[in-house]
Amino acid sequence: MRRRRCLPVELNLADELLAPLEQLWRQGYVRLEDGIFSADEIALFRSESDRLMAQVHPWSERHANYGPTDYMLPVFGDRDWSVLINLAGRSAAIDRMLEKLFTHPRITALLEAIMGPGYKAWEISIRRSNAHDDGLRLHQDAQGEFGLSMLLLDNPGATGTTVFTPGSHRFPISARESGADYLAPKYMSRFVQPASGKAGDIFLFFKKTWHGRLPSRAPQPSDALLMGLFPVGYQFLPFRPEAATLQALGPELQRLLDPARQLQAVAERRCIVTDTAGSTTYDGPPRLIDHLYQPAPLLHPLRAAKLLGKSLDATHRLVKTVRAMKKRNSASL
Repeated sequence: MRRRRCLPVELNLADELLAPLEQLWRQGYVRLEDGIFSADEIALFRSESDRLMAQVHPWSERHANYGPTDYMLPVFGDRDWSVLINLAGRSAAIDRMLEKLFTHPRITALLEAIMGPGYKAWEISIRRSNAHDDGLRLHQDAQGEFGLSMLLLDNPGATGTTVFTPGSHRFPISARESGADYLAPKYMSRFVQPASGKAGDIFLFFKKTWHGRLPSRAPQPSDALLMGLFPVGYQFLPFRPEAATLQALGPELQRLLDPARQLQAVAERRCIVTDTAGSTTYDGPPRLIDHLYQPAPLLHPLRAAKLLGKSLDATHRLVKTVRAMKKRNSASL
């Protein structure tokens, strides 16, 4: 065992664990080379996912018909993509595989090195990027949030999957402050690398890493398992699954998803993750997540990119508007 020099903390781990952690810290994301599921298990996961994703509701129903903490939500989507939020508790077969994932020794060791013990799950979802997908702009998610994803279909290319700006998790400025979130997805390819690979490949990534999705005109949709996790000391708005749903899950899934365990209310239904003793202050082994969040300087070269990003966005919107007007005028002739 030895310390990797690029890591900000001393981690007493074997090299097979330090290697992906070093890549994660350097790039902001890492693909785990050896999956934990067999081909038959992936096929079953995909079959169950297809069944669960069969009926899609429009996004307009999400907040019109359901509360922010409701757990058993239908599939929501549009022309570009759809998502089944809160996967656990809908398929016994998938629940068993999720339990296997979260109790796998390698996955557990990596997640604890990144977030420390006691992390909680906010959302476990299936995301489908449709064959026609206009993409998703670069963005970041909540402070402290960490991502785990798994491809459910082979995806050797750059479209239909999450893309990352390498190293952006350590930029001293956010995607919004830099103007990156003004950049239309079709212009992002120069700045990103895709989460491409084979079905069953697992990706770990800081949600602080700038990420999005490139436009796609693929022959078929692309599905992935996506989840957001939060460490002790960080806040999120938990979903509220029914007791019967939780009781049907394995022990680790119950721990991860039960809003009555290791969560302390703060404000507006948000909660902060606590350790098993109820403390909101992390006092465990060193963890990588704490070294990501530093104050952004007022003067930074990336802030100048915001003006360029706004200009590109305005130009893109103008071109789309002009094209739409020409199309309407042609149709009326």
